[in-house]
Amino acid sequence: MKCLYTTGCNTGHKQEATMLLESYDIVTITETWWDESYDWSVAIEGYKLFRRDRQGRSGRAVALYVKEWIECKMSLKNSQEEVESLWVGIRDRGNKGNLLVGVYYRLPYEGQPIDEAFLLQLQEASHSKALVLLGDFNHPNICWKSNTTSCRQSMRFLECLNNNFLRQEINSPTQGDAILDLIVTKASELIRDVKIGGSLSCSDHALVEFTVLRHTCQSRSMVRTLNFRKANLQLFKELVNRSPWEMVLRDKRTERRWEIFKDSFHRPQDLSIPRCNKSSKKEKRPARLSRDLLVKLKGKKELHRQFKQDQASWEEYRGVTQLYRDHVRKAKAQLELNLARDVKSNKKGFCRYVSQRRKVKESVPSLISKNGKPVTTVKEKAEVLNNFLPQSSMPTPLLKPPELKDQEKTGYESEEQH
Repeated sequence: MKCLYTTGCNTGHKQEATMLLESYDIVTITETWWDESYDWSVAIEGYKLFRRDRQGRSGRAVALYVKEWIECKMSLKNSQEEVESLWVGIRDRGNKGNLLVGVYYRLPYEGQPIDEAFLLQLQEASHSKALVLLGDFNHPNICWKSNTTSCRQSMRFLECLNNNFLRQEINSPTQGDAILDLIVTKASELIRDVKIGGSLSCSDHALVEFTVLRHTCQSRSMVRTLNFRKANLQLFKELVNRSPWEMVLRDKRTERRWEIFKDSFHRPQDLSIPRCNKSSKKEKRPARLSRDLLVKLKGKKELHRQFKQDQASWEEYRGVTQLYRDHVRKAKAQLELNLARDVKSNKKGFCRYVSQRRKVKESVPSLISKNGKPVTTVKEKAEVLNNFLPQSSMPTPLLKPPELKDQEKTGYESEEQH
């Protein structure tokens, strides 16, 4: 996954942010200075946005963008309002444990109680096997080559890193001659291709690009769609027409008008149009396979895996395979018996099963020769196709008429005569 860290300094410029996000899977931003007035402008299509704004007063705040196809969720609830940190868990494809990504901002004049509260969070996060923490830590007096410092609070931070086996991966200055922005991880082999350089137009901190060697899971769609078959459109019209649009939208800015219209539209929609889970053909299973039978088939797959690894004998695997095959055949026969018995009361189910079981053998359709006459026999179709296909690109005809036996020749001759 390609990742980017930057310091925003009031990153309200959506055009610049959109251009920045195009080629990255994860983007972490500190010092966004966002509040509720930015709700309409910071969401970007194709990304999930996690935010932690300053509580109760204007301030720096942090944010994290994650590609929409990556399965992720909030993790490690922040109980301390003054600690500007955000933790997101990303599901791993294998069994290596989930990846925990954090973003943190520390004020240059931060007090010791808030520092201690963050160190407790960091200690809890270090229990994750795969941890990547980014942020502006504002510890300019730390010498990362020798891991020494003259500041007491910076010393506590170094002790926390050492006690929890954490490492810092940035070795170049990120603001002037100081290393203020850090990448903290528990496994150094996760981080590759760290690049430092460039900056946003409104920031004096350098951009930090790097790659995380991790295979993530794609998020499962939990979309609930509108069920228009059960919609009460008359009620929807009445609820929408009740809104005094001219009075409500008068003397409002464009963004505020859009928010009012959206809320006034969604409320009647929720009241008059129910929702349903989006169906997927992949989730459907054959009607003959019950839950118990599916569990047994999973056991068969597990036994096959053990047989491949020489943990089970061939006789054992063959016996289980034959047993489950009989179970499937009996289940199919029982389903067909039930459908035939209840055909009068379940006509749709019977017709659906018959249409699913119907096999259609596709054949070459009727062709027309150069003379404009329809060609129906197999021999004539092969000749027409051979004449139609380009001969220059093929050394031999693609379809060669098979040599027919005497019995077949008489059959074709009699067919042509008819």
